[in-house]
Amino acid sequence: MLSNNFTISIVGRTNVGKSTIFNRLTKTREAIVYNRSSVTRDVKSSECEILGKKCRIQDMPGLFDEIDIDNQELKNKIHKNIEKNISQSNLLLFVVDAISGICQYDYEVANLIRRYNIPIIVVCNKCDSTKIASEIHGESFGFNDVFYLSAEHNIGISDLEIFLHKAITSNDQSKSDPNQETVNISIVGRPNVGKSTMINAIIGKDSQLVADYSGLTRDIAKYKIKFKNHNICIIDTPGIRKQTNISDNLEFISASMAKKTFEYVDVVILMIDASTLESGEINKTDYMLANEIIKNGRSIVIAFNKVDKTPYKHNEIPKFIKRLFAKNLYQLKDVSFLFVSAKNNININKMLSIAIHLNKKQSTKIATSHLNTWLQETIQHEFMQSFGAKFKLKYITQVGTRPMQFLLFGRSIKNMRADHERFIANRFRNAFGIHDVPVKFYFKETRKTTNT
Repeated sequence: MLSNNFTISIVGRTNVGKSTIFNRLTKTREAIVYNRSSVTRDVKSSECEILGKKCRIQDMPGLFDEIDIDNQELKNKIHKNIEKNISQSNLLLFVVDAISGICQYDYEVANLIRRYNIPIIVVCNKCDSTKIASEIHGESFGFNDVFYLSAEHNIGISDLEIFLHKAITSNDQSKSDPNQETVNISIVGRPNVGKSTMINAIIGKDSQLVADYSGLTRDIAKYKIKFKNHNICIIDTPGIRKQTNISDNLEFISASMAKKTFEYVDVVILMIDASTLESGEINKTDYMLANEIIKNGRSIVIAFNKVDKTPYKHNEIPKFIKRLFAKNLYQLKDVSFLFVSAKNNININKMLSIAIHLNKKQSTKIATSHLNTWLQETIQHEFMQSFGAKFKLKYITQVGTRPMQFLLFGRSIKNMRADHERFIANRFRNAFGIHDVPVKFYFKETRKTTNT
């Protein structure tokens, strides 16, 4: 179930600066800003605070004017999705372009949103000077509240925030426990593997556009849900292809934003199209993504989607898959795999349960006394003493979670070899049963003490 914060939707024709306003109000760079019409196709939403009051802000695709989409069915889907989300809003920001001026498309948007009987604020954007502001007449639409601002240059945003702060209901209507931590889960993968279909299946509504070709999703989209008494933020991302295959700047920006989620989420679900496994091989891009996720210290669930299109049983994973990933993955040898079907709702709850379990595991804190007992046993091992080892480890302490991070102090650390570090990591995993989440070790030289 989606959380039900006070919802503000940003509407208007294409290329009037809706995404720039979204980024200003949410204080993020989540929405792609690019000088091309129809960049935003999905309804993008983010929960945020405006002057201390919680709300949900939605960035809508452009309405009515020229769209760089030839598929009429897709155009209809986009407009239907916009109207559905408008109807569920508490307040609308109707954006017009002060530089290009008011046009017929703006009046068509105004007529559309007027019939929903929802409070509407006209935002005349790109008012970079008083001269430009004086030449645009936002009052001509007949709505009571009009703001003149420049989102790009942060002019007038604070006045808009004060107005929105007053408009937002004083009590946060979210049923989520504010004291309960939210698990951030990102869904990534190559184009057309079914990420948006999976998002729709998880949240129980058709919020993300779905079509049988790649490149449809361009923005990051976040949805908060309640699952088995856990607060979860599900993040949909654009498809990521091999970088050498990307020629379009917009696709490059989208892929970069998708990879950026590796830096702040708790768990990443890597989706792979199960129907491509017939060759007995895994695409190199999938290995690349898996290694990049783990290298960033994120726990990973590998979900093979579209199992309904394969001869495989949904409760079994062929041995060749585990063998190939074990051979090609960086650091982790024990990874959570499962077959899923977003279309037929197979193993979706199990996938989320695994992600929650991994997040709990990577949040584990190990007592310093237990760590140092293990370290003393480890440094006595014959491998650590072999080849005339000229270093000595003294002490270990845990310095972080998600990922689990440990700092080891010692003397002559520069003499340690890479195989010593691998030995320590493997022995640690075996001793504490940490095989399926990333662990990072850092080594620090201790100062030599002298008697005076």
